[in-house]
Amino acid sequence: MPKRRRKIFTLKNKRRLPAWLAYPLSWLGHLLFLSYRLKLEPEAEAALANAEQAPIFACWHNRIIFGAAALPSRQRRRLALLISRSRDGEYIATLARLFKFQVVRGSSSRGGAPALLALKRALDEDVSPLIAVDGPRGPRYSVHSGAASLARLSSRPIVPLCFSFSRYIELKSWDAMRIPLPFARIRVSAAAALYVDKDCPPDHVQAALAQELNRLCN
Repeated sequence: MPKRRRKIFTLKNKRRLPAWLAYPLSWLGHLLFLSYRLKLEPEAEAALANAEQAPIFACWHNRIIFGAAALPSRQRRRLALLISRSRDGEYIATLARLFKFQVVRGSSSRGGAPALLALKRALDEDVSPLIAVDGPRGPRYSVHSGAASLARLSSRPIVPLCFSFSRYIELKSWDAMRIPLPFARIRVSAAAALYVDKDCPPDHVQAALAQELNRLCN
C-alpha cells in the first residue's frame, strides 16, 4: 500500500502559517485601501463621530472586514471589533490590531459572556463596538442576540451600518464574503439609532435590526 503523502501547506492547514505573515499582509492591505474611494453618508459620519455617547454599530459579516478597514484611522481607533476565538480569528485579530482597531475576542458560541462584558467596558470608555450580527457562523443575514443583549446591558443605542462596494468579488463562503476590487467606491451608510428598552423582547430588537440592515444594504 503506497504511503500517503502529507501536505505541507493548504488553506485549511492554517496552523502552519507563521504569525509574522500578518505584517506584510497588513502593508499590502494599506496599499490596496489607498486605491479605494470612500464616501461617508452624513448619517454615518455623524454617528461615527459621536464623542458624547458611543453607540453600538451593527453590520453584516460579509462586509465588515473590508468596509471597516477603509474608514479613516481616527475613526478606526474608536471602534472595537468582536472577533471569534477560532483559529481563523487569530489572524483576523492580529490584522485588526495592525489597522489600529481595538479587539475583543469571543462570539455567541465561544466566550460569549466575557466578550459581552468586555464590550460593555469599551462602551464605558466611549469606544463603539462594531458587531457582525450574523457572525461568526451564520446563517447569513440572520441577526443573533448579542447586539440586543449589549444594548440592554449598556443602555446604548444600536446604529445599523452598511458598507456597499461599487465593484467586488464574492467568495464561496457561508457569508458570501465581499471583497472590493482595486479603485472601487466604498459607501458607508447608517440608519436611525435603535433604542432598546429593558423590557423589550430580544427577538423584537433582532427583527427590527434585520429589517433596517436589509433596507440599507439592498
